[in-house]
Amino acid sequence: MNRKIIKVPLSVNNLKELSKKIKKFSSNIKSETKEMQKDLIENGYQEIQKGYASSPYEGYEEKFYIKKHEKRVSVTGTQVLYREFGTGTVGASDPHPIKGNFSLNAYNSGKTIREAKENINPNSGISPGELYWTFYKNGVKYYTTGIPSGKEVYYAAKSTREKIKEIAKKRIGGAILKL
Repeated sequence: MNRKIIKVPLSVNNLKELSKKIKKFSSNIKSETKEMQKDLIENGYQEIQKGYASSPYEGYEEKFYIKKHEKRVSVTGTQVLYREFGTGTVGASDPHPIKGNFSLNAYNSGKTIREAKENINPNSGISPGELYWTFYKNGVKYYTTGIPSGKEVYYAAKSTREKIKEIAKKRIGGAILKL
């Protein structure tokens, strides 16, 4: 980290000058702290965008909105929770690391989940005994055993936490250099 040593001979005028520098440093720290917050929000925003851009879901047309707020980044949309945490057997095979921190249903729970029988549609890709559900899109019936957890927000938060030291060092160093 950048250090600045200020030597001050003891005199009233020198102490007044030191007091001015301390006030300026305090102001610089406040300004750089706000900039650090903006940097961290921007990092989270960029990481979430990158995660969604490299989505494993082909033809996934769900609309989602990534928004930067004054103190946070948020993602909204009808399928965001499913996409982040995954669903069904597929989601359970690679579970989200912090899913247990939220009051979400188990991966294979819900009134629409059924166990495949011998007479299931052979084009469904679902084997007898597997848990599945169906949904309609554009009038076509689809079968699914779920989707993997994308963890886009989780990875963005992790990346941002890893960059805190780097960004703080840069910003606090900037406050010192402005003296």
